[in-house]
Amino acid sequence: MSNFNIVIGADVVTTDYPHIIDTPFYIYSQDKAFPDVEWTDFTYPVLNDWAYAMLYHKDKHECKFTVYLMDGPYRLDIYKDKQMKLFIQCINFRNEEITELFIRTDYNAFLSVLHQAIKETMKIMFDINMHRGKYKNVYKQLIIISKELQTAMG
Repeated sequence: MSNFNIVIGADVVTTDYPHIIDTPFYIYSQDKAFPDVEWTDFTYPVLNDWAYAMLYHKDKHECKFTVYLMDGPYRLDIYKDKQMKLFIQCINFRNEEITELFIRTDYNAFLSVLHQAIKETMKIMFDINMHRGKYKNVYKQLIIISKELQTAMG
């Protein structure tokens, strides 16, 4: 089990852009939410971008990389060591850089949490018929990245 979750809410907001799905979206760990429990963001493409960043760094060791939330001054600075451990700083860089949350986990645990968030997003989309029509390509892309994460987890 992991020591954090990516929380995806079912309140979906869409725009004219068929590649953006906006929902409540935050990281929950140590009784804290990052950025906060009422945060909404572009669930897609953020989850997709995070997944591809994680997959890109799968075979790399002692590396640093950053993934972003899209709707504000928030990011995750991630360091991956030789033992596949991740040290994640959840940063608010609105006025100055502040680490609001620090998470230690391992690579596969992060992939698992990310995979669960993608599956939850797919379920939400399916339940409101967003797996067809205008948002069908987003749904298909989530299926693809879900499978790639499953393969990477072994």
